[in-house]
Amino acid sequence: MRDTTEAFSRPRATPALGLLDQFETELAARLPASGPAPRLIEAMDYVLMAPSKRFRAGLVLLLAEAADVPRAAALDLAAAIEMLHGASLIFDDLPCMDDAPLRRGRASAHAQFGESVAVLAGISLLSLAYEVVATSADIPADRRAAIVALLTGSVGHAGLSAGQDLDLHGDPSGGVGAVTVAHRLKTGSLFLASVRAVAALADLPPPQTEALCRFADALGLAFQAYDDLIDLAAGAEAEAAHGKTTQRDGTRLALTQVLERAQIAALYAARVAEVETALTETGLDVGPLRDYVGQMLARRLPA
Repeated sequence: MRDTTEAFSRPRATPALGLLDQFETELAARLPASGPAPRLIEAMDYVLMAPSKRFRAGLVLLLAEAADVPRAAALDLAAAIEMLHGASLIFDDLPCMDDAPLRRGRASAHAQFGESVAVLAGISLLSLAYEVVATSADIPADRRAAIVALLTGSVGHAGLSAGQDLDLHGDPSGGVGAVTVAHRLKTGSLFLASVRAVAALADLPPPQTEALCRFADALGLAFQAYDDLIDLAAGAEAEAAHGKTTQRDGTRLALTQVLERAQIAALYAARVAEVETALTETGLDVGPLRDYVGQMLARRLPA
């Protein structure tokens, strides 16, 4: 199958590599070193510090640089976003959700620690994310509450949680439109909160913020289309390659329920093109960010 990302050049070495090396240390430093429930701390560390592309963190850090947001503030925001994402993965993998035993190439949190500890670790990561922003000495005091509100909204009843409910219980007879609504909420909401938070830190004007929101929306939909294609892959080799359990979308509100593989691949290509267009429309110096996003989206589609 041909590569579907001609709009992006193949990335050269990007500033993201150095940023993310620094970020790993910064992220670990924001985890509690101890507590009254050591196994809970261990589970939080297991999930948050698992081998990961750190795509959301890289997105925040590079966009913050393009928008002249101080690095220290961006690091706090990126850490909070990764904590929210880590919590969402815990909940997504639970037996009552995806019932997935594998995540990021190793046992999922509930498989490693049991369901009770996994759920509590997820709640703890959510709480810690909000605490990191609310107590940040580097995020201006007059922006902290607004950013916490953006983050809480992104995972709540009108965000990721709603998307997960639709994903599990939505009606596929609504076709691509119904799936898109679920994907915007489940995957896109955290991307959208990320760019809105950076825009708030940078005090960007509405036209730039709107272009960033279009970028985040298209990016979330592209990622979810790719994820649905991954789910079609079968066998231990495919799961090892992608680091997650596959073939879990059989009864879910997913693109695989309403489109053929070739149609999903075409939709993915269209979303990638939308990402490129929206980035250009921001008017920011997004060269490093463009390279980084290109690297993430220039993966060949699963066979």
